[in-house]
Amino acid sequence: MARENVTGKGKRGPLMLRSVTNALMLLSLFSVERPEWSLTELARELGLGMSTVFRLLATLQANDFVRRSPDTGRYTVGLRLWEIGWASLAQTGLRELTSRFLAKLVDHTGETAYCSVLDGRHVVHIDVHVPSQPIRLHAYVGDRFAAHCVASGKAILAFSPPIVAETYIAGGLARHTERTVTDPDQLRAQLAEIRRRGYSQNRGEWEDNVRGAAAPVWDYEGRVIAALAVAGPAFRLSTDADLARLGEVVCAVAEEMSRALGASRRVPDDSRASDIS
Repeated sequence: MARENVTGKGKRGPLMLRSVTNALMLLSLFSVERPEWSLTELARELGLGMSTVFRLLATLQANDFVRRSPDTGRYTVGLRLWEIGWASLAQTGLRELTSRFLAKLVDHTGETAYCSVLDGRHVVHIDVHVPSQPIRLHAYVGDRFAAHCVASGKAILAFSPPIVAETYIAGGLARHTERTVTDPDQLRAQLAEIRRRGYSQNRGEWEDNVRGAAAPVWDYEGRVIAALAVAGPAFRLSTDADLARLGEVVCAVAEEMSRALGASRRVPDDSRASDIS
């Protein structure tokens, strides 16, 4: 079997297996925004022959990585991928802790709470809790957002090693609303303010009608591995005081979760953050 190292679409070299790379590229096409694909659509997107993609899908289906609807013939991801994803999260301890602390955030704020991790240039929700009130922010596990546009992404970028933020900035800052920060120096100043304050804010930078706050979650080695966030409709979070209140709560709960993960450090300038019982 041919061996080649594929570092990206169209880039190849020695060492890696072409078939494995093609299968991984196929799986990476599935997302929350596009959960279903047909054989024809996958072949066209990958630039591969129909017979090749059909064999890839048959292999993945036989091992529970994808499922084919008997009614539509379209493919979706299988449960095996969820099992692998949860196994990865279990190594950090996040899997066992997120539900308890997100429930606490919902109880104290009445808004939607979620835990997110950084994946390349996006943050991905790994757990979500929603309040019972009728008008609320809808969020789902697997949702992905550009990191510079949401509070959770900015919290992770601000408290990660500087190279993480600089690499992200070098990739460009796309605009999603009129409030999106697209100037590199402005984002750097914002990240510095987040480090000073201990939590980040989202003022309608991804969607005009959504505002929120987030704080970093640290592991026992002092690394930022996730962010806890709370967000809701802008009409309920319309003032600076509203966002500050959210920030104080999420900062305290994220610090408590960090200690549960074995972290010993506290977020900078967090004299106002204390346990919420």
